[in-house]
Amino acid sequence: MLHEVNDFDHTYKLIKPEPSDFILMYQNNSFAGNIENNVIEIPQYKDCKVDCLYLFTISSNRYFLTMETKEMNYMSMNTIRNTNSPEHAFAIMNGYHIFQWFQHNVYCGCCGHKLVLDKEEFMLRCESCGNLVYPRINPAVNVAIIDDNRILLAKHGKNKPYALISGFVEYGESLEDTINREVKEEVGLKVKNIRYYGSQPWGFAGNIQIGFTCHLNGSDHITLEIKELYDARFFTREEVINEIGPSSITGTMIQAFIDGKI
Repeated sequence: MLHEVNDFDHTYKLIKPEPSDFILMYQNNSFAGNIENNVIEIPQYKDCKVDCLYLFTISSNRYFLTMETKEMNYMSMNTIRNTNSPEHAFAIMNGYHIFQWFQHNVYCGCCGHKLVLDKEEFMLRCESCGNLVYPRINPAVNVAIIDDNRILLAKHGKNKPYALISGFVEYGESLEDTINREVKEEVGLKVKNIRYYGSQPWGFAGNIQIGFTCHLNGSDHITLEIKELYDARFFTREEVINEIGPSSITGTMIQAFIDGKI
């Protein structure tokens, strides 16, 4: 999966960049850089001397975020998902998460004063009222509903890939509550034997994706929520095509089902 990199260290440090350090720069839903032969290239500090903040180190490579925008080549965030540069891809995804957090939290939501970056902990602080704002992380479940040799897959639009049932955790819910509610709402089914599979940070949308397997409980008659889904159906192990790929936990779980591992 996209987050499976070596030696990820995001210890908070207020340090200055060196010429060879990498700069994460964004414009709307794009990052500054290029992809050549499926390899990601991103600028270094020596190429664009900008005001920037240290974020993390991956395998001895240091990455800094800038809120500035320079005249550079920009690529869609979606292009990084299945490249041969997993470390750069992971860095770009996480940098985008923090970039959006900074964009959405300029002023204090309690008193309206401007927020400042704390010197001891990675958070924004209001020096007027003391409000503390940490990076927002939205928990979402991804559910593999299995019925013997079949798995339920759904798509959100005609041209979208088949994926797992998923949804955000709402206030007052356990993860199991969310699974039961989402499955009932989207396809009208009941499930049992809910088991944790794994999790994945998903900085594209500021999420933490949490994967679960479960079994069909009762009828397999699908009642489709047409406001949410275009189609949903059960596929046998031989019929399933993994349209997602290995970058996400959804694609990883679908492949695990194909391979008979879940």
